[in-house]
Amino acid sequence: MALLQLLDPEVMGWADVGRMLPSVSEPIVGAQKVAEGVMSFFRPGSGTTLEASIVNGEPGIIAMRNGAVFAVLALTVKQGLITRLYAQADPRKLAHVRHVPD
Repeated sequence: MALLQLLDPEVMGWADVGRMLPSVSEPIVGAQKVAEGVMSFFRPGSGTTLEASIVNGEPGIIAMRNGAVFAVLALTVKQGLITRLYAQADPRKLAHVRHVPD
């Protein structure tokens, strides 16, 4: 899985997915667990496209589905590896987000 090469071995990940699934309030720790969580959420065939973007002044990813913002991922990157990943996919919290290509 190519994603594993981008994750620090001790990466921490959180997610707020609103009512779609229970929120991940306690961090998931470890590259394998975070990668599995991300891949299950953005599984192949889901119609999701991912685009690198700047999120709150930091590296991030905008996930689009059916022409609308589906999720925003904020990343902390140190020494070329993702050390923290926060995914916001609660539709209520994303209602004001418009995707503007870089």
